[in-house]
Amino acid sequence: MKDEKGNVTIKSIYHWLRSDSGKKYSFFIFYFFFFLVLIIFINTNQTSVSEKNKTESVNLPFSTINIENKNYDFTLTNKINDLEIKYTGNREENNITLSNDNDSTKYNFIIENGNLTNQDNIDLKFNLEFLNIFEIKRILKKGILASEVKFPQSEKYEYNYEITTKELGKILNLDLESENVNKITVETTKEKNLKLITLDITDFMNQKLGIVENLKDEEDKEIDTNLENSENKKEEKSETEDLTYSLFLIQIDYGEIYE
Repeated sequence: MKDEKGNVTIKSIYHWLRSDSGKKYSFFIFYFFFFLVLIIFINTNQTSVSEKNKTESVNLPFSTINIENKNYDFTLTNKINDLEIKYTGNREENNITLSNDNDSTKYNFIIENGNLTNQDNIDLKFNLEFLNIFEIKRILKKGILASEVKFPQSEKYEYNYEITTKELGKILNLDLESENVNKITVETTKEKNLKLITLDITDFMNQKLGIVENLKDEEDKEIDTNLENSENKKEEKSETEDLTYSLFLIQIDYGEIYE
């Protein structure tokens, strides 16, 4: 298997496998690597499925069944720095409608296989997943329950969760490295049914904004064809490069629930 200098190289291995002695072992070598790759693949797949099952097996200390398969009205408040945008929404069967209280813009979504699809191709300021109760459950199950509070007078409960931007990014298929914490507060009725959820995702949105800006920069490099365009892009970038969120909050208040 060695070459003339006594070294083992790819070329010498190739010649050895083609020799009479090498052919005797080539069959076993082939199947050794075949089963090795197969074992690695199966192990990786089982790890992924196991991680998903582990997440699904985590029990929340409250119930969301009251809205999972029901029709309901809700209000959504999106606070972005000093700006507050309010929406009125409702779910009927597999359709969710969201109306902007400030300018009456309507957004229509359809629920397909547990996922939300934007029917109008109008972008919201936040990920659609935050409107999906099943995605919210996944996020909470991957987070850490930091505290639980019971209010004696109203008999209501409050659950405070924390989740890192990196972990939240994994759930939403974004590659984010920040270990900073985002906070989620859940309020329930005395029966421990979900009533109000508040997501302070300021760090997540800042990190996501960084990805978007980087993608824009790459697009700008491809689009720029002359010096004038390049200078214009630099001016636009200087106006937006300092944009960050001091606050990015989503609050959903689930109202009347009906069949």
